[in-house]
Amino acid sequence: MSINDKNLYDKGMFICLSLGAWQARSKLNKSQLKGFTDKEREIVRGVHDLLYDTSELDAITSFNSKTKITFDNMTIPTPMRGIRFCLGTQIEKTLEYVKDRKQEREEIVQTFLDAYESRQKEFEKEMPEYHKLNKHKYPTKDDLKSRFYINVRVFKVSVPDKGLKYISPELYKQEVNAFKQQVEDMKKEVVNIIYTELLDKVNNLKTQCLSGKPSQKTFNFIEKFMERIADNYDDFIERNDIRSMIDKVKSEVGSVEAKELRDNESLKKEFGKQMKGLLSELQNLPDVELKRAIEL
Repeated sequence: MSINDKNLYDKGMFICLSLGAWQARSKLNKSQLKGFTDKEREIVRGVHDLLYDTSELDAITSFNSKTKITFDNMTIPTPMRGIRFCLGTQIEKTLEYVKDRKQEREEIVQTFLDAYESRQKEFEKEMPEYHKLNKHKYPTKDDLKSRFYINVRVFKVSVPDKGLKYISPELYKQEVNAFKQQVEDMKKEVVNIIYTELLDKVNNLKTQCLSGKPSQKTFNFIEKFMERIADNYDDFIERNDIRSMIDKVKSEVGSVEAKELRDNESLKKEFGKQMKGLLSELQNLPDVELKRAIEL
């Protein structure tokens, strides 16, 4: 059954993931922007690092990024900034994932905290003028530790109660329509994600066949993406043409491996033709937007 504004909460709830960080950066002051004209200063926003070696901090940033990507892959985008939708079948799995990542990150954060004072001294030695100007901008270890938080919340966001005294009938109707539109926007976003990923990977396979180097990594991505569609996106897909393309890609790509193609020139050429045909069909789908630029 397709998701709509009436049965949305039968399917799942909204979810929000917050990842704390410290950028270890400071704005350049006016003296450091010496030589810039007044007009240039209106558009230039300079910053500099507060640490000379940021390798331990970079590890936290990378960890945060990978955590967010996986979290996003387990949930559905919404028009509300920072808020995702999580299917009921995925809530426990998603919360358990965040819990595990939180424990893993504690070790990475501790590694950074252990190196923090020595990294400050290195910066003072290598960049004494910058250090002198920004001594007050270095947090304490305790303060830093509190900044590297991971919080997750699961909750409902719905239209106001029709009987509330402070909501006029006009405002109530407006909010109901806005909520309906949010659900429609979620469906459109899901379709756009599916379209972008299928177009990108089918194009990759076509190009790889032409170059003679089909990549198993691309096949693996498509296999995992098909699982993601089945686990997360299925109830949000109302378009039969999108469902048809999903089935075609799954059918034509699912039983093939890169090694087979590399070892068989005629099979590789035939598969390349199939991917070219799929690519043409995908490009001809109406009213679908790319989530990111793709070079075809």
